[in-house]
Amino acid sequence: MSVRTLLFGLLAAVIVGLISVQWWLTRQQHQQLALALSTTAFTVSRDTISVLLFEQNDDDALLHDQSFEMRLDNDPQQGSILLRSPQFEHRITIPKASMQRTLESSQRRQLMLALLVSCAGIIVALVIAYRFARPLQQLQSASQRVASGQMGEQLQTPEFAPRELAATIAAFNRMSQSLLLLEQDNRALRAREQVDELSDLARGLAHTMRNPLNTLGLSLDEMARRDIDDDAREQLAGLARRQIHSIDNRLRALLDVSANAEQNQTIVIAELIRDVCAEFGQQRFQITGDDNAALQGQSREISMVLHTLISNAVEASSPDSAIAIQFARQDNGVSININDQGVGISTEVNARLFQPHVSDKPHGAGLGLYLAKRVVSGRYRGDIHLSANTPQGTCAQLYLQDRRA
Repeated sequence: MSVRTLLFGLLAAVIVGLISVQWWLTRQQHQQLALALSTTAFTVSRDTISVLLFEQNDDDALLHDQSFEMRLDNDPQQGSILLRSPQFEHRITIPKASMQRTLESSQRRQLMLALLVSCAGIIVALVIAYRFARPLQQLQSASQRVASGQMGEQLQTPEFAPRELAATIAAFNRMSQSLLLLEQDNRALRAREQVDELSDLARGLAHTMRNPLNTLGLSLDEMARRDIDDDAREQLAGLARRQIHSIDNRLRALLDVSANAEQNQTIVIAELIRDVCAEFGQQRFQITGDDNAALQGQSREISMVLHTLISNAVEASSPDSAIAIQFARQDNGVSININDQGVGISTEVNARLFQPHVSDKPHGAGLGLYLAKRVVSGRYRGDIHLSANTPQGTCAQLYLQDRRA
């Protein structure tokens, strides 16, 4: 049964019932009023005849007098009929009490009918509201749970539910189940994509680590020779340390991207930039900005991004050239600009920036900018742009917002 049919049937039943009861009460009232009127008329007629026939003086003067007057006195409380002639005057009381009681009884019945109809209407409305409102409330709560991520919520169809309500609940159950299947497929797809991406990164990392490992091995072999002097040995040791540091940075960057266990903390950008710059020894840095600029995030991730951008600037610059770093609060986040005076980025590499295994460095892994871009856009709702400076050099523009929890 549809909602329209159910409501129409209930309304028709209430109207028919109301008309039937009203007809019955009206009939009863008419009968009682007719009886009261008959009784009153009989009483008045009886009293009038009694006066005319049995209560006369002077030899029935009123009956023989052709000029007597009969007048009705409509008193609101107690009416009467006045019989008057020059020789006689008599007042016959009209009993209104019976009719008054009948009318009052009819009014009470009408009031009771109105009360009963009102109560019946309220009860019917409550029943309808309960039958419709409760399933709708359950549907609303289930929709909110689905919206919050609890896919697969199912609702039971109420017994004797209208067709539209049952169809709505069935459609919701199908939608919720479909969302659950889509979420499962999406998770499986993301897992496969992540595995493929990590596999690709691992292959690229293994490939790019061959050069530093090979250089490290050759350095150790040369250091093992007895015929080299101390200066050459020290140079080889420095080269080995740099290769180990390079390998460590690449592994740490990959771990920082895959790790997500730390809690967010307040990071003072000025302190973090100075800590990263300190890793590059004697290189000259010109750091300017708001020392109170801060961000909610994980220091390892932002440090990795800064290390990648500053390392690129250092490698592109000569030891005696300065690298300018400016930072400030911007909108809901922090902006950082890193300007070097190097040779810039080649046109071929610039067209494929932020893709894995793209680099113009002789021993570059091509992963630094790719991993940094992924961290910045995916976890800090930010972005990285690289553009050419005038007359030379490159400007790396970094924008970060508070990290997603």
